[in-house]
Amino acid sequence: VSRAKKGHPSGLGSLSIVERKATLRQTSSIVQDIVSFEPMIQSVTSKAEDLQQAAPASEITCKYENLSRTAKELYEKQRETVEGHQAFIDAGNDFSTWVRAAKERLSKCEEPTGDKESLATKLNHLKSGIMKWTEYEDQYKEAVEWLSKTEESVQSFNKLQSTLEAKRATLELFQDHLQTLFGWQQELDNLNLKAQVCLPLINF
Repeated sequence: VSRAKKGHPSGLGSLSIVERKATLRQTSSIVQDIVSFEPMIQSVTSKAEDLQQAAPASEITCKYENLSRTAKELYEKQRETVEGHQAFIDAGNDFSTWVRAAKERLSKCEEPTGDKESLATKLNHLKSGIMKWTEYEDQYKEAVEWLSKTEESVQSFNKLQSTLEAKRATLELFQDHLQTLFGWQQELDNLNLKAQVCLPLINF
């Protein structure tokens, strides 16, 4: 798994899984802050309606609900990504350990002994496992690079905006980013399938 991090730039791209989880906790805190504003939004809306300002009140409520929903959806996607990344790291570590052990066993076999058919089957199994691992590792590196870029974008949403226009622009970027996350879900699912294919090979 350490090989997958080789060549990544410093900064957000070199975050460990512990730091990624810390970022997730920060996102959760932001979502909780948004939710905590709900009573105030309801109060403002109610007072506006009393003053016969229903249209502005409705607009405020609509924007708040959109922001709250979008933030919760992004948090869920980020949580799934972190959990998936942790699973990929665990699978990669297990498989790397198996490959090292397999290489050590092969190096000790100077001459084939025992049942030739059994040895041939195991050798083919090993070759197949190495090919699957190569496919998994290539896509894993791509996923790690994408995760690093995603974190950089998510971090930008943590900055407070001083004007309504800036908040509206941030919300639009937030929604665009959420759609990107939805688009990457299939790629992460494919990577998860490759990891599941590789895991049984550990016990051959």
